[in-house]
Amino acid sequence: MERDVTEWLGGSAQAVAESLVDFTKSSQFLSEDSSLVHKYDQKWIGVCAGVVRAAEDNLEALLRSLDSQGVPRSDTVVRFIEREQRPLFL
Repeated sequence: MERDVTEWLGGSAQAVAESLVDFTKSSQFLSEDSSLVHKYDQKWIGVCAGVVRAAEDNLEALLRSLDSQGVPRSDTVVRFIEREQRPLFL
């Protein structure tokens, strides 16, 4: 039974917990760091464990950069940074 749960989660409970902590750090970093707009305006950025790991002009280039550094996509928050926030209508 334990093996089935580990396979379903994609790792041990500790690994999943660590991944969630890293995701929380990255999300908080993106929400709280107002300097990102000045540094990365009109760029795609990849944040892993609360650190900007790559910044590129387009999404494909960003993913290639993350892959070449061995940064796991599953643990990376990707966002397009722009000075003017666009309203989203659902």
